[in-house]
Amino acid sequence: MITAEQPEVLLAGANLREIDLEDAWLPDINLQRAYILDANLANTNLTRVNLSNAVLKGTDLTGAVLTDTDFTGADLTGAQLDVEKAIQVGAIFCNATMPDGTKGDCG
Repeated sequence: MITAEQPEVLLAGANLREIDLEDAWLPDINLQRAYILDANLANTNLTRVNLSNAVLKGTDLTGAVLTDTDFTGADLTGAQLDVEKAIQVGAIFCNATMPDGTKGDCG
């Protein structure tokens, strides 16, 4: 749903396998439980995006803007991203499966 007063794009549960959104501007989108496998999200602005419980296996997030992005419970196995930089700008990885297969910290 998109409105002029409070724009909100809901793609919860969407199948976005192998999508190429490099350099896209996607702040505030709800991608909760979405399947974003082997996708290209390099340099994409994902500020405040809800990616909780999403599957992002093999997705390229190199250079993506991840300010306050919620990856709670997401599967990032094999994804390419700078986790430390994302944490510094407020990204949440609580119980996420990290690119190396470990579990994200909730502290």
